[in-house]
Amino acid sequence: MDIFSLAGKVALVTGAGQGIGAEIARTFAKAGAAVVVNDLREPKAAAVAKEITDAGGQAVGLGADVSDPSAVNAMVQWAAKQLGPIQILVNNAAIYPMETFDEQSNESWNHHLQVNLSSVFYCCKAVAPTMKKKKWGKIINLASVTFLLGAGNSPAYVASKGGIVGLTRNLAHELGSFNICANVLSPGLIDTEGCRQLMGQGIFNQQHIDKIIDQQCIKRHLQPRDIANVALFLASPASDCITGQFIEADGGWMKY
Repeated sequence: MDIFSLAGKVALVTGAGQGIGAEIARTFAKAGAAVVVNDLREPKAAAVAKEITDAGGQAVGLGADVSDPSAVNAMVQWAAKQLGPIQILVNNAAIYPMETFDEQSNESWNHHLQVNLSSVFYCCKAVAPTMKKKKWGKIINLASVTFLLGAGNSPAYVASKGGIVGLTRNLAHELGSFNICANVLSPGLIDTEGCRQLMGQGIFNQQHIDKIIDQQCIKRHLQPRDIANVALFLASPASDCITGQFIEADGGWMKY
């Protein structure tokens, strides 16, 4: 038996149209899961799903706004009819505006917490009943190294990632008796489209990246596959005794 196999499982990965989410979807499909590839931008979700099916995997792409609980419920119900009940959930969807505390309006604050934090609650709420019936489930919620660093220019983003940690630990307590594991996966600096976009906007540059890599124990720019491999471990039977944990995947950037 391959302890990292996801054969026979159905996984939902949010924000999977590119970057870390897309790589997690690909990795899960290679491990045998049927994957629901979600993204607000349906063409991106469909493209990743097609890539998976062209490679012999099983996937569907769904465009749904995970900050809308009715859209989340509809997505989960549709996926259950098409592929089967969701047993693995990866909450990866997030937005990260670069706004200082003074710049961020009440409306912006509420919107970003809705997308980054409330969506996690909605998705967990939608899949938990079936996981309880099956007496097995894996919930993986993506946080960020910024929660530990207290990075500037993104108050709502950092606060939302802290909220995810608290929510996940509560879920671990409440769902553990149903053999459901809930963990936080916290990436460091990852070479993604989003990172390159920030560089293109002049917010980030190669010197910043080099400085961070120098602070890491592992001296390279981490890739989406690095995070996807940790997600696979957390989704697989190999991690059946791990829950309520904050898993740092940052190359040893945070050392304490």
